[in-house]
Amino acid sequence: MSRHPELRVSNRTETLNAMNGLVKHKLLAFLVTSECLVLVTNQECVSPQYLELGKSGSVICSFGEGFFGVYWYNSTDFRQDLPIIYLSRSEKGGTGYTTGEFDMFPNGSLLIHNVSLAHDRVFNVTFLQSQSDPQVRVDVRVVVIVTPTTPAPIILSCGGMSSAQNCLLDVNETMTLVCSVKDSRPAVDLKWTRRAGDGDAEISFKSETFSEGLYYTSHIATNVTFSDSFNLALFSCQANNPAGVLEKDESFILLKNANLNLAAFHHQTGKFVPRFSKLALVCTERKVHAFVWKRIIPSRHVSENILYAIEIDNTTVTTLNDEFLLGGTNSLILPRIDINDEGMYACISTDGTVENVALYSVSVIVQPVPSYPVVDGCSSDHCAVEVMRDGVLTCNIKGIRPEIQLKWSAFSETDEDVIVFSNHISHIREKDHLFDITLTVNYTVKKVSEDKMTVRCYGVGSNAVYFQLMTTVDLFFNESTIASKNGATFQHWWWIVPLTFVFIAIVIAILRLQRKGKQFASEQSADADEATVMIDVQSSEDPELSGKQVSTTQSCEAATDTEKIQKAITESSADPNQSDKRGLLIQQLQQRYEDLYNGVPLVPYRADELHCVESVYRKSAIDHLVSKERGHEKWEKVDSYKEIFLYNAKKSTRRILHGEPGYGKSIICLKVAYDWCNSNLEDIEILVLVHLKQLGGVNSIYTAIKSYILPKDTRLSEEDIADILGDCKSVLVIFDGFDEYPDQDASIVTDVKSIISRRMFQQFTIVITTRSSFTPTKYPPQTEIYRLTGFDEETRKKYICEMTNSKETAREVQSYLKEHLILQDLSQVPFLLACFVNMIQEGDDIKTAKSVTKVFERIVSCFHSHMRNKRMFEDIANMIHFELNMTILMR
Repeated sequence: MSRHPELRVSNRTETLNAMNGLVKHKLLAFLVTSECLVLVTNQECVSPQYLELGKSGSVICSFGEGFFGVYWYNSTDFRQDLPIIYLSRSEKGGTGYTTGEFDMFPNGSLLIHNVSLAHDRVFNVTFLQSQSDPQVRVDVRVVVIVTPTTPAPIILSCGGMSSAQNCLLDVNETMTLVCSVKDSRPAVDLKWTRRAGDGDAEISFKSETFSEGLYYTSHIATNVTFSDSFNLALFSCQANNPAGVLEKDESFILLKNANLNLAAFHHQTGKFVPRFSKLALVCTERKVHAFVWKRIIPSRHVSENILYAIEIDNTTVTTLNDEFLLGGTNSLILPRIDINDEGMYACISTDGTVENVALYSVSVIVQPVPSYPVVDGCSSDHCAVEVMRDGVLTCNIKGIRPEIQLKWSAFSETDEDVIVFSNHISHIREKDHLFDITLTVNYTVKKVSEDKMTVRCYGVGSNAVYFQLMTTVDLFFNESTIASKNGATFQHWWWIVPLTFVFIAIVIAILRLQRKGKQFASEQSADADEATVMIDVQSSEDPELSGKQVSTTQSCEAATDTEKIQKAITESSADPNQSDKRGLLIQQLQQRYEDLYNGVPLVPYRADELHCVESVYRKSAIDHLVSKERGHEKWEKVDSYKEIFLYNAKKSTRRILHGEPGYGKSIICLKVAYDWCNSNLEDIEILVLVHLKQLGGVNSIYTAIKSYILPKDTRLSEEDIADILGDCKSVLVIFDGFDEYPDQDASIVTDVKSIISRRMFQQFTIVITTRSSFTPTKYPPQTEIYRLTGFDEETRKKYICEMTNSKETAREVQSYLKEHLILQDLSQVPFLLACFVNMIQEGDDIKTAKSVTKVFERIVSCFHSHMRNKRMFEDIANMIHFELNMTILMR
């Protein structure tokens, strides 16, 4: 018989077809193997190949397409054995194929349906490209593997967790590091290394391998002595893993010196961070192998590792405290810091050779409320008081952190020798980690040539640089109280006797009024209902009043009922229920608003003449943005300002009212407060009017209401306010002056921003007033937009007629405006028109004003006063310095 299968194949094929399957396979194998063989060890097939126990596996041997036959044998003795499976001319066969144990891919690769230990052997595959080509034989070593339950080598000091690939450990003595891989097949070779600056440094270790039936356990151990020579070291347990039984070939343990004394480092960086803002601390800009962030908080007995990172292929970061994040330059990020986070923060880093420690002392800054020293007798950061030339001054700061000191001094250096401060008494009280600081001093003015002096209370000390704390006080000396030494006692105390008689008379009157009871209350209520609010205008028809100035202070009648107020106060002295608390909140809000809307000056520089907002307010033109398409805005006139503030189910609950300075945004807010207090806005249950200028560093709206609107001695807590507002169906919140809001550009989240963006108080009506160039950047797209456009001609004429003393003066003013077009344009602004009209009322002869210079001098004065009202106290301090010499101001 010929040994070449390509000779007379047709005859042989006919013979084969006549035989049964087993003989056919054997004869075919003989034909294939009877030719000269070519042994190939690593051409089309890779050896060894790894298959996992209990799963299907493929022995990859790609022979391409169009071959004559591929024959697989489960041994190297292919001359005696039959093929377990073959593929010849698209026909499959073989003993293994018949039993279903094996299959083949079209490219000749072997498929084992269920890998067992019996398949851990050498397979032979014989390949015949064509009948005329020599046969090619390849031996393939198949290794059956078992993957351990852990995806990486386990370092026992890390706790033996199944998922642990790295860990951090504080050590202070010699310790043994143990690493192992359990229940694997084949056994895994392990070794210990230490990460150095120029690569991995191998260290000595002991290695053992155990066999447990089908599985192996590899175990290595090394001793590490932690000395003072280094504070941070990175060790690696590496696996030689050609079989791929592990997902990760390497696990790390980062050892940190537990005896590291951070307090011994002298290079500490002080870090002062505002409360609730983001803390960011830089570790190092050098490339390092590993670093650890640690913090120590002595007040809370906290010493903890926060996070650590190990530089592998990609940096592996493990956070031990979920409050913290890792930023750029290996920096530590705390998104929202609070007082409890104060302490010492350290980053220990190493590149394997050089170590570095970055140490920070972190302090939290809490701005006081209000944000300036409060002087007894003053309600703002700049005020004027009438005093004697010797006396007592007291100022205080509440809710500040860190602690500072207060100091009294003359504002001008030239006055330092004129006034003497003595007997400084400072009192500091800590509550909830915040400080209340009070300073009381005695003062004596040595010289009597001046009747006015400006002094200041301000913060001093190393921590004062983180605050801008100063309140200035203009001391006006009452000459009637100046007495010689001999007459000082009588001059100071003469008023006690008449005051005693007055007090007795008041007590007697109260006792009599208590007998009348309800009769007095009803008469008072009737008088209030019949009261007529008078404006600051004199009728030209009354010759006796013509040319005279009206009363310097005009206030509206109190909107609250005396009997109801007294009842609410009485009931609140105990533990009032929710209904009583609601009534008390409304009553205290109305009392506060009454003070506000009764204290409106016609012009800022005449703050001694205060009026009710009802008499000052004049209707200004208001436009409503109804559409905006392709940059084109469509505005429509609004009939009444109430459209902005009242609830409308068809409109958004968010409204923005913007206008240029002097157009009356704040006046409208006070008019709404007046209407609410006088029951002209009955649909609104509660009105909250907040001046955003005051809310620097105030995150909670409930804190703002309690601290800036309600009286200091209110019995309502912030929780009470939240509960009351939550139970109301109709609440109007007005944020006046968003352009003056100190935190509008801050990255921290406040209730004000959440309310504006409709993430809070969704059902309440929210109105934000602001300058046209300072509208909020984040607000709902459906927000209603309104704008103030000032006085039209008809309103301007009516205003001039009402505010001047006679019709003749009104005509002269209007004629003057027509002659000077620039003034006519400026008079569209209510603020400027009020300045101009008030100048005429004060007696300036309009006929002698040949130019507009005099008018502009007064307008500049108005602007200056208005700006001073709007500025923060650090700017006011500079203004006061120039006001001491008015010639400098008027240059």
